[in-house]
Amino acid sequence: MKPMQTKRHGARLKMLWITSLLGAAALVAGCGGGGGGDSASVGSGGTGGAFSGPISGFGSVIVNGIRFDDSAATVTIDDDGGPASALKLGMMVEIEGSKNDDGIRGTANAIHAGSQVKGPISAKTGTTLTVLGMTVIVNANTAFEDVAGFANLNVNDVVEVHAINNGQCTLLATRIEKESSATPGTPIDVRITGTIKGITATSFTLDNACTTSPTVNVLAATRIDNLSLLDGTLVRVKGTIPTVDSLIISATRIKARKQHQEGGRVEVEGIVSDFTNLATNFKISGQIVDASKATEIKGTFANGARAEAEGTIVGGKLVATKVEAKNEGLEAEFEVHGTIANFIDSSQAFTLLIGTGTGARTVQVRLIGTPTIVLPLTAATLTNNVKVEVKGNVVGDIVQVTRIKIDS
Repeated sequence: MKPMQTKRHGARLKMLWITSLLGAAALVAGCGGGGGGDSASVGSGGTGGAFSGPISGFGSVIVNGIRFDDSAATVTIDDDGGPASALKLGMMVEIEGSKNDDGIRGTANAIHAGSQVKGPISAKTGTTLTVLGMTVIVNANTAFEDVAGFANLNVNDVVEVHAINNGQCTLLATRIEKESSATPGTPIDVRITGTIKGITATSFTLDNACTTSPTVNVLAATRIDNLSLLDGTLVRVKGTIPTVDSLIISATRIKARKQHQEGGRVEVEGIVSDFTNLATNFKISGQIVDASKATEIKGTFANGARAEAEGTIVGGKLVATKVEAKNEGLEAEFEVHGTIANFIDSSQAFTLLIGTGTGARTVQVRLIGTPTIVLPLTAATLTNNVKVEVKGNVVGDIVQVTRIKIDS
């Protein structure tokens, strides 16, 4: 384990942390099987860069409406290596790769999936949870794992939350995984991402714009990866807290988060904040966006809206050529491409098989009510081994189909 750097060594180690493998945004993981793309450097007929957002589908992995082929991508999940099959609907991902000129397919070279916060629920009210001081908003399209849904979560449950961050202490949960329940008297494993503020010899505060933010104690046994501890550095902290409502984290590992590369192409999806008008700077999930010279503008922008911006990082700002407000609301439809298996006519429930090898995964699907079935597919021809594209909403970890057709 590596102790916190002493003042004597600090000057030598105080270097600019190179930010750009993943940019600020992100990767998407796919299961292979997506349309081909170009290499991460801009190849013929494609645009290289970084892409970030929640996984909204598979076949390959779909992020920001782009199907990324991840068959050759390296994958990390919360800073550790993992197979592509571990990527799930609703996970927040960061991708280094490229987008084809058609705007709907691309290639992922590297994928990082990371939750925003993991810890015990200290409060629950309405449709919100409080986890490590942060407000977590749950809506009808939040995916769940190991718990049926929001109603089944309780104070003291330890949850891992993938979320879109509005940069103001509020998270819109895209996926929640229940880990366990906290045991009184036993340290609780936690994880959180934030910016270092008020660094001292042994501690710092995580600045997440919360009224009360966690304090991180850096111990002699703390593993510190790839950084000197400096104010303003974006980090992911792993550690423990002594009680459910504690905001004092004893760190076991601190790792710098890679950020947007100066001059790099970036596409980011998130929540709008600090918005006045498109002629002045605003933020999408904490990333400063300059849309004053954007040539393609869609939708109506407002604080709290879900939006997407595409452009180049200049002086830490995303100078956008394209911005789009997702005016359908904060909920997003999921899209899955796969082969039907385990079809049960009586309940119209089945499994979609997606990809092969280490990228293979399954998604559970159910037809509810009167979904749209696009000809030549019919209710009578829905059966095993048919390749389909489904769109719908997620309830728990099951996609409730609103539209299904033969996958071309």
